[in-house]
Order: sequence, then structure tokens, then C-alpha cells
Amino acid sequence: MELQNYAPRDLQIKRFVGEMGFMEITDWEYFGGGRNPLDPSAPQRTVSKGGATVRLFEASTPAAERVLLKEFPAAVAQLAGNELSVHQRLARSWEARGGAADAAPSSVLMGSLVADETFDNLRFIERWMTKFPTLTPPRQGNMWLVFKWESLMSFASFPTAKQEGEYLLDVIDPTRRLRRRTAFLRAMMAAAVQAVASIHEAGVAHRSLGPSSFRINTADERTPETLTVRLADFAFASSLGDPDEATLRRAARLAGMPASGRVSPLAVASILVREDLQCLGYTFLELLLSSLSEANRDTGSSPMGAAVGRPQQGDKPAGESAPALTRPTDQRSAHIAAAPQPSTRRSRARAAAAHAPSTRFGLTAPSDSRSSASTTSLRRLVEDIYKLDVTGRFREYAAAEDTWCAAVAFLDEDDGAGWAVLQALIGGSGSGGGGEAAGPSTAGAAAQSLSGARAVLAMPFFAAARAAASR
Repeated sequence: MELQNYAPRDLQIKRFVGEMGFMEITDWEYFGGGRNPLDPSAPQRTVSKGGATVRLFEASTPAAERVLLKEFPAAVAQLAGNELSVHQRLARSWEARGGAADAAPSSVLMGSLVADETFDNLRFIERWMTKFPTLTPPRQGNMWLVFKWESLMSFASFPTAKQEGEYLLDVIDPTRRLRRRTAFLRAMMAAAVQAVASIHEAGVAHRSLGPSSFRINTADERTPETLTVRLADFAFASSLGDPDEATLRRAARLAGMPASGRVSPLAVASILVREDLQCLGYTFLELLLSSLSEANRDTGSSPMGAAVGRPQQGDKPAGESAPALTRPTDQRSAHIAAAPQPSTRRSRARAAAAHAPSTRFGLTAPSDSRSSASTTSLRRLVEDIYKLDVTGRFREYAAAEDTWCAAVAFLDEDDGAGWAVLQALIGGSGSGGGGEAAGPSTAGAAAQSLSGARAVLAMPFFAAARAAASR
């Protein structure tokens, strides 16, 4: 689809949806490896908030078409430009493969608008303040991306989504509800892996995956056959063939080469793929623990904070929520959602000091602030405490938590098929999280890593999804 260059008169803003902010995530690597993971004065990762925000609005076109506007301040317009170019690449790839427009793996970008002198007009500012008295008027130079309106529900909002209706047999056999939910979760996971595989095959690494990166069209567990999952928020995405300097340095380190050494493009691309897959694994882990926790089933609130030793926060706002993104330890991080909250990172580096910081930048604003914090807590547990041993030590820890018993039982099914998926995603070689995970050392291993999402989709856990897709 050809992108449109919109003029201000082409769009009528209906309501404010939310905003995305920045935060900086600094990863610390301690010289000599003597860090105690339980010592609060020696953190592996610290987070600080930034300043700029990206705002989200619902709007309509002259043809009464509903659209989502994403407003980037001029100071971060390069992020909007990057997201636009990535969407163009994904659309070209999808069309070349004969994909149907309504089945695309990513949200649909319709065009863009660069704010001109119209936005400095006094009459426009007065009308803006009348409609949005608490929002600063947009400024000339800001860049707006225009997306086809789709549901703002996401993996982040699913655990607390209200389920409509109830079957009579549910009263007689309450386990039917749990079976229905696990079937829907399995469908969500299969569709998410499919979407990630598709963008990798288009030569794109998302680099900011998190629960809010995955938008869903429905949360109705009674109709998993109607579910679609789309990836969103590509502000920090990059081409697999055009890595940034931090990625190149890390690839050289993993290969045992000096920072200035030349690493094969295939090996570098495989690192980007592995990072996406690891973030996908943490997304699944958070989704399952939140959605299947006993407290969540009974009260509709997420117990993630309590389960991971973090204080509970307030209830999630009602209504649809926009998505959020999270990125691995060696790149910028991005999260997007309806309530403001930021996120960023930089690459990890060694230094001849007691501890050496490295930082990255990203965009984030999850609709439920607990979601981002719980992912951080899960990373700390899996990487710092249990050294990426998901199927062994972390499973034992999770099994001891009463609120997670349903999730553990689900992952245990079919000889631990669910745990095997999480281990492959989170603990795969070159994942870049916790410890000294090695990157692919041969061209063959790198090529295998590039097909990682498809390989995960072929695992026994997704057998039912494959059978349904073939019918």
C-alpha cells in the first residue's frame, strides 16, 4: 500500500489515547565476576527515566476512517523516520510473499504528517486547548505517523481483560474455564512466534519486544479461531544486515575478537534474532504467570509484583490500552502503551574498573506499569539467580509459588513441552541475557539461529496450532 502524505486538514483528532516516554536502562558488568546477585549495592541493571514523550491519539479521516496517530516530538523525529522506513520494508516483503493485507504480521501504517506552520496558528492553539486543556499543543516540526485503527488490546492487557458470558457447564466443572484460557494462551503464543518469524524473514529485527508489542484483536477466550496477533512499535527496529556499532562490538566480543574486528554479517544478524527471541521468551513467561495466577483468576488483578518480591501497585486503568516494548541487554529498549512510562538501554561493555556501566536508549510507556517491572524481576530471577536454567532451577522456584501453580501445571503438560519452549527462547545460545552466553561460532550455527522462530514453532508445544492452521 502506498503511504499517504497527510495535511492537517485531513485528520480530525477525537481523543487522547496515551503516551510513551523514555527511560534509560544501564547494564553493569563487574570486573572479575565477583558480583553477589543478592547485593542491592551491586545491581546488574538500573533504570532511570528520561524526558521526551510520544503521544497517541484516536482520529478520523474525511472518509470517516478511524485511525491511530502517533506524535513524535521534533527532538526524536528520527525514531518516527525509522519506524516509517521499517514499516515500508515489512509491507514490501509481505506483498512480495503474496500475503493478504488483512493478515500482515505488523500494524498497518497508512502515512505520515510533519507539523507545519498551521500548528503555530493562534486559532489552532485556542481550539486545541479547548478540546484538550491538559495537553500541550503540538509544535511545528513534530512528526505524526498515521496507522489503521486496530484494537489496542495487547498481551499486556490480556491477563485482566474481562471475559464475557459463561457456559452452564462452567458452573458444574470450573476447570473448563482454565482449559479454555490455556487453549487461548497457546493460540496467542503460536501467533506471536509466527509474527516474529515473519519480520525476521523480511530482514528486520524488532529489538524492543515486550507484552505490549503484541496487539490482539480479541480477548474472548471462547473464540480462539478468530484471534489475530500483530506486532507494533518499531521505533528501534533495525535491518538484520545493518547493525549498529554496539551490536558489532558485542558480536566481536562473543567471537573472541577485538572490538575493531570484522565479524561475519550472518553472525551479527543471528545475535539480533536471538535477542528478539529472548525478549519473546520473557513476554511469554510474564503472560503465562499473570494470566494463570490464582489471584488473577479470582480478583482480576495481576499478582506479579508479590510473586517476584515487588510491592503491588494500583489497579490498571479500565478500557483499551496501548502496547509496550522491551529490549535485550545490548540494545536500545522500547515500550509503548496507554499510560506514560519510559525505557532505554545501551550495550554492555567491559572496563578495567571495579564495575563498568553501559547504557542504551529506548522508548516505552506500558499501560500497566507492573508489566514492565515484573519483566525486570523475572529477568533478575532467571539470569542472575538461576543462570538461564529455566526448565530446572527456575521451574522449581515457580512450582513453590502457590499463585503460579496453574501456570506451572500448564507448562508441565506433554513432558514439559511449554518449559522447553521457554528454555529455547530465553536460554538459547547467544541470547545475550545474564551470564556469558556465547554467540554462534560457525556459519552453520548462525544460519540455524536465523531460523530460530520457525524452529520454535515446530516444537511439540505448538502441535495443536499447526494442526489448526493446516485445516
